[in-house]
Amino acid sequence: VYPVWQVAEEMYAAGLVTSLGIADLDVTNLDLLCSWAKVQPVINQVNLASCCVIPQDLVEYARTKNITLHTHPDPRTLLAPGAIQTCVRSPMAGGRCFQPSWVARYSTVITSRGVVQHKGYLALFNEPCAPSATRNGC
Repeated sequence: VYPVWQVAEEMYAAGLVTSLGIADLDVTNLDLLCSWAKVQPVINQVNLASCCVIPQDLVEYARTKNITLHTHPDPRTLLAPGAIQTCVRSPMAGGRCFQPSWVARYSTVITSRGVVQHKGYLALFNEPCAPSATRNGC
């Protein structure tokens, strides 16, 4: 979370975004993020697949930190390995297979309407896979 959050904080400081949120953090990890983040999250999205009812300790913690809890139905695995390889195939890749260092989902919301305007992924690929992994779809 740390490298992605740092970039998000830079975007916030530059005025490119008006608020920051996070997804799928339990109360322990949310507290850890809040302990070092310069810009506090205003939303924590909880995956519907992980719970039918948001845990009470998370509800109470979010209330004390003014964090809104939302739910989302997105799959736990953001991009399957085969999809990752499709995304990074290019002449610049030279036929190499890349492994992600991290992948983050983002969405932009028109706050006054509660409408999701954009959804997408950000990823950092910095090391090629081992040669044997290429045969297995990385």
